[in-house]
Amino acid sequence: MEAMTRKKDPLEHVEDAIIDSILRLSGDQLDDELRDAGIEPNDALSKVDAAIERGILKAGKANLERARAQLALVKSGLSSSLAANKRTTRERFEKIRSGKANDSEPIMMAARKGEELSKNDIEGLLEDLAELDQLEDDDSRS
Repeated sequence: MEAMTRKKDPLEHVEDAIIDSILRLSGDQLDDELRDAGIEPNDALSKVDAAIERGILKAGKANLERARAQLALVKSGLSSSLAANKRTTRERFEKIRSGKANDSEPIMMAARKGEELSKNDIEGLLEDLAELDQLEDDDSRS
C-alpha cells in the first residue's frame, strides 16, 4: 500500500516512459534501434541472458546459504535437546534398573537369565525410553 501512495520522483517518470517506449517496440523495431546504437541484437540478447543467469545463480546461492544457516540452527537446537534428553533418559533408566523408578509402584525389568545387560541392551533401552518420552511430549502438546 505504501508504494501506491508514495509520490514518484520525476526521474522515475522518465524511467517509466523509457521502459514503456521499449516495451511498445516490435522485435524488428527493437533490433533496428539496437543496430542504430551500434549494438548487435544477438550480442545484446546474449548479454541479457547471461545477466539473468548470473542473477538466478546469485539468488540460488543466497537461498542455499540461508537454508544452510537455518539447518545449522535447527541441528544445534536438536543436538542440545537430544543431549539433555539423553541425560534425563539415562537417569530414568538407572532408576528403572534399580527398581526405584516410581515411589508409588516399583518397576522391574525383564529377567536376563541371570546375566548383566550388554552395552547394546542399554543403548537400545535408552533409545526406547527417549522415543517414549518424545511420544509423551507430542501427546501432551496436542
